[in-house]
Amino acid sequence: DAFLPGALFVEANARGVDFSGSILQNSDFRRANVERSSFAGATITDATFDFANVSLTDFTNAIGASKGSWFNIQGTPVGLVL
Repeated sequence: DAFLPGALFVEANARGVDFSGSILQNSDFRRANVERSSFAGATITDATFDFANVSLTDFTNAIGASKGSWFNIQGTPVGLVL
């Protein structure tokens, strides 16, 4: 439940991190490794995940996913509705 709007996670290794319920609008996860992380119920409106590894990452009930950028993501996320 962190408040991190506009946070920069470019090329970060955030594998297995629990972002559930966090406010992450306009955050940048380009080329980040968020494999097996959880964004369940997080607000990710206008967030960028271009080229990120989202393998088995949980986006169940994430808010604003359809307004994010998902160009060339790697892996298969869980619960991602675009």
